[in-house]
Amino acid sequence: SIVHDSMPQTFAMPLNTTLFTLHIIDNRGCINSDSVVVCITGRSVIIAPTAFSPNGNDINNRYFFLSNKKEITQLLKFEVYNRWGIKVFSTSDINSKGWDGTYNGTPQDFGVFVYYIQAISDQGVTVSKQGNVTLLR
Repeated sequence: SIVHDSMPQTFAMPLNTTLFTLHIIDNRGCINSDSVVVCITGRSVIIAPTAFSPNGNDINNRYFFLSNKKEITQLLKFEVYNRWGIKVFSTSDINSKGWDGTYNGTPQDFGVFVYYIQAISDQGVTVSKQGNVTLLR
């Protein structure tokens, strides 16, 4: 293809996966078109805090990820593990209030825990996130 400096150029930075269609009419009236889907995969629809403090003061007492409910349509799993690999919390309820910092009713000690989140996005794509969270007492 030939690109001339006088040809108009268009730039786009979509936030969501988008179908773009280009229609071209040359100086003889010939028409052609083509389409391309720009897939946005790098956007994080799950934000997970790095610490929480279940100390009864009603501030950051439960651990749950943050997301726009319009971007996450279904929670497949949200799990938290201690340093020995024991699952201390698990839910698939998107309306859950989150982990309260206990395991079998026993408050867990100060420390670092591992979380794993898997959900379905509004685009129908399975998204996941994993990382560490610090429980502060």
